[in-house]
Formats: sequence, C-alpha cells, structure tokens
Amino acid sequence: MPLSSQLTMLCFSRGRKAFLFRLAIDLLCILLVAAGLLSMKYGVTPYHRGFFCDDESIKHPVLSDTVTSTTAALVGALLPAVMIILVEALFRKDQQLCLFTQPQMFLHKMSWMMSAYNNIAVFIFGMAVNQFLTDIGKYSVGRLRPHFLTLCNPDFATINCSKGFITDDVCRSTDDAMLKEARLSFPSGHSSYSMYCMLYAILYLQTRFYSSRAPLLKPTLQVVFLCLGFYCCLSRISDYKHHWSDVLAGAILGIVVCICIVRSLTDFGKILFFPRTPSDAQLCSVVSTRPSSNFTENTNSDASNDYGFGNMSTPRVSEARVKVVNDEVKD
Repeated sequence: MPLSSQLTMLCFSRGRKAFLFRLAIDLLCILLVAAGLLSMKYGVTPYHRGFFCDDESIKHPVLSDTVTSTTAALVGALLPAVMIILVEALFRKDQQLCLFTQPQMFLHKMSWMMSAYNNIAVFIFGMAVNQFLTDIGKYSVGRLRPHFLTLCNPDFATINCSKGFITDDVCRSTDDAMLKEARLSFPSGHSSYSMYCMLYAILYLQTRFYSSRAPLLKPTLQVVFLCLGFYCCLSRISDYKHHWSDVLAGAILGIVVCICIVRSLTDFGKILFFPRTPSDAQLCSVVSTRPSSNFTENTNSDASNDYGFGNMSTPRVSEARVKVVNDEVKD
C-alpha cells in the first residue's frame, strides 16, 4: 500500500484507538508548553533592572487587584469553552449545521462532541503558548512595576542618588516573592491572556454562529466579550500593576497569538481567513437546516488540516439552485 494511502487512513480513522492516540498527543504538546512555564516561573530569575531615585512612574501605591488572577483565569478559560460546547451541541447535533456561515462545514459528518473537543483543545494549547511567550518577555526585560519603590521601601538616606542609575540591591522589604513579581511588569500577563481568550471567542462566533431571526445576537455577544477583555486591560493600569505600554504590548501579543492559532489550527479559521465565493455566505442564510442533496463532497481532495476536519473544498452546487438562492436573498 502506498505511503500516502496509509497516512490518509491514519488521519481519517474514527476508531477509539485513533482518538486516544490524538488525545495523548494533544495532552503531551500542552504539557510540554506547561513544563516550560513552570521551569521559567520557579527556575529563572528576572533581569535585575535598576532605577532612578526621582522616577515618579514607579512610586505609586500598592493596591489590590480589581480583577484577580484567579478571576481572570476562570472567566477567560471557562466562558469561551462553555460557549463552544453550547454552540456545537445546539447547532451541530446530528450534523445539521446550516446556522453556521459556510455550507461546506456541514458536509463533513462529525459529532458535536468531537467538534467541541477540537476547538477547545486548540484553545487551551493557544493559552499555554500565549502565557509562555508573555513570561519570556517578563523575565527577559525585568521592567519595574509602577509600585516598585513603594514595595521595595529603600532607605534613600543611605543611597547616593547623585550616581544616577541605581543598580544595587537597596530594598528593605523581606518579601522576596513580591519583589520578584515587582520586576515582571512587561508585558502585562492579564492583558495578553484576556485578549487572547476573548478574541478567540469573538472569532469563533463570527464564523460559527448565524441567525437570520436575531441578526444582532452575534454582534452583541461579541461586544460583551470585547468589553470583558478591554476592562481587564484597563484595570491593570488603574491598579498600578502595569504601565500603559505594558498593557498595550500584552494586548497586542494576545491578539497576534490568537490570530496565528485560529488561522493555522482551527477549521473556522480556514473559513475566516480563507473565504470562499460570496455565494457561500448567502446560501447558509436561506437553505434549510438539513443538508441538501444538491451538495456533493469531493472525496479526492486532500485539503484537510491536522485536526481531521476533512474536505474543505467548495461543494458543487447546481447552477439552478444557486440562482434560486440568490433570488431569495435579493428579496
């Protein structure tokens, strides 16, 4: 048997062994990134950056978090995951996917549980990658937080501020964990994490959910997700946990990582960033929820991604059917 045929059989097998193998590989990849996170957190010392005695930007008071790390982690992870499960369970059950934006998406028969797993697994992997890149920036730059001098509590009477840039360890505080955190300002972890999670949910809704009876439902949900991420970013500035540039850099990092993950690893990313013909979006808004017999799948195509979404080529639609659908859309 040719090697290409063997690879095709491996990729498209729906057996229990194939799923367990995929699950093991996914967990291994996520655990590898998580191991890098833990090794950096407990085995790496942040860059020791000095300061100027008259630097007002690092003399702000120490305040409590408006959005705690626990709250950000739970909301950022659970909200998109629950939304994905609900959308897939409600609208993809029995492979009836007309409420999604592309008709070719319901040609490939996949259970809603497998589809939900695919999107959530990629989502979790992207979270780990995003946090790992954020920590690389934090430990490499070692920028001082806005409350560094307040927390450090140096004795300025014993410091020769005329030297200018002070690099000596002059802190009188004995809380080593807090002092370490005070050197991890750039980029903002809350900002990168919240923007990654919320943007993933926004992009998922953009290509997965459509309702002609409630056209404002999707943008309303997307605005809610955007506001949650934006509020989390702004709270880091008002709490004096980060400088505005830290927050901006973190938000940009989260957005870039999310776009790269969605574009390369998800089926809905293929539709979002590589759109088909304009008539595809029109077809989904008017055809019934049961797939039409006019749609046929080209099984000879090898245009599939690593997560087994099968044929992504544009389905063949009869010219008469396209004309009827376009006429209905115009009306």
